[in-house]
Amino acid sequence: MNYTPWFESPVLFYGSRKSGTTLLQNLFDGSEYLPVYPYELKLKYLSTHIPNGFDDLSSRYFSIEGDSIKQWRNKGTALNNESLDGFKLDTYIKSCGKKLSNSKLHSLRDLLYIDITSFVEACEQRYAPKMWGIKEVGGDPITIFPFFKNMFPEGKIVVILRNPFHVTASILNDRKRRGITISALTKIKESYIAWRQLSRYIEIGKNHAYFFTYETLTTNTSSKQSIRKICAYLNIPEEPIFYEPTLLGRKTVVKTASKKESGIHLRENRSWRKSLSLKDTALIYTGFYLYALRSLVSCRPVPSYKTTVDFLCN
Repeated sequence: MNYTPWFESPVLFYGSRKSGTTLLQNLFDGSEYLPVYPYELKLKYLSTHIPNGFDDLSSRYFSIEGDSIKQWRNKGTALNNESLDGFKLDTYIKSCGKKLSNSKLHSLRDLLYIDITSFVEACEQRYAPKMWGIKEVGGDPITIFPFFKNMFPEGKIVVILRNPFHVTASILNDRKRRGITISALTKIKESYIAWRQLSRYIEIGKNHAYFFTYETLTTNTSSKQSIRKICAYLNIPEEPIFYEPTLLGRKTVVKTASKKESGIHLRENRSWRKSLSLKDTALIYTGFYLYALRSLVSCRPVPSYKTTVDFLCN
């Protein structure tokens, strides 16, 4: 299959849950040179799926949970409260259907090409792409990064780091806001996973991606510098639209664990314990200590957030 040149140069915006990947995705949306797909790539599922032929792969790809565009495609319609301003679903469905029926398709790359090019065609904003962007949330980066780079040798990965204590607190606050009750064991597990994710980045090393922190992105004095450095890494011009969150070029709000924010500066200097009960605070610490104990038993250093940031971001 012949690919449009810009398709060969994707940007994967990656981070753990509640680390700021959606904010990062929304900030780099809106440029005519960099169309950004508004949902996830979901490589954490696709990289481990062994398809039984192309039809099975296609069925799996277009039924991924959490990607409204694909779900709308399967239903043939979008719910009013979920539709995207500036996106023509009927154009996307027709384009996808035509390409799926007329092309000789073999791989996940082929499906991605159909999906991404159909998405760009269906956007009201006109693009002159030099590359394209998409986010990935969670999953094991040790598996995901090589899988992505194998598909796209010219692709780039931008990783947003966030203090695991803040990550876990945000997950718990999000569940509370949505009225979801989770067990004490699950809370410990969320903390454990957040620290394990941090150690995975150390194993990968800083030569395979560009690392920066949520704290610098959301701090008034350093946010512009963070965006400027990402633009330099991607080799794209810095644009004013990168300094405010947009969705398909339209201003949007940033959904946090507790509220919606229209800006980028989210006051991360607040204590992560502020909105948590003493019990939840203790459970988060328990997850950290369990991971630290396992690291010591395995003769691995226990990562601190500061030393990890110093290693990966400097």
